[in-house]
Amino acid sequence: MFKVIRAFDVAFKYVSEHARAHYTIDGEHFFNGGDACEMAVKSAFGLNPVKDSNGAFDVSDDIAEFNASVKSSAATLVNRPIGNDFDSILDAYFAQVHSNNFWYVTADFNRKMVTVYQMNADEFRDYLKRFSRFDPKRKVIRLNKDADSKNLHWLNLKSVLML
Repeated sequence: MFKVIRAFDVAFKYVSEHARAHYTIDGEHFFNGGDACEMAVKSAFGLNPVKDSNGAFDVSDDIAEFNASVKSSAATLVNRPIGNDFDSILDAYFAQVHSNNFWYVTADFNRKMVTVYQMNADEFRDYLKRFSRFDPKRKVIRLNKDADSKNLHWLNLKSVLML
């Protein structure tokens, strides 16, 4: 597992009054925190910081140039049911996922910095088992928002800083 810290040059504005999607670049198009993190990572790696249309997890990547799936705090692993419980969803996800790289991203939008924890499939599976939960109503796996300090501590212990 690797940890990369980079600056990005996109100026996000936080608009608390906007329902659910609070981040904007141009004042017209709004993005949720996960989309904003994905766009910030693209900028930090020298790519065009646009939010691509949501492709299915089993046919495309969030960042095709790196064959990477990007997740951030409180993300949903897959937005549709692919199993009936935690383990069956994990098994189905890793059997079907298009990406080979899995990036957990934190962003400081004020300082314009992103931290990317780059994992392979085995590391990401271990991460999900520790820091996500099964939502029985929607039959999906969600990353735990309230586990941020614990998960970041675990990620920092496991990762090697790439300069």
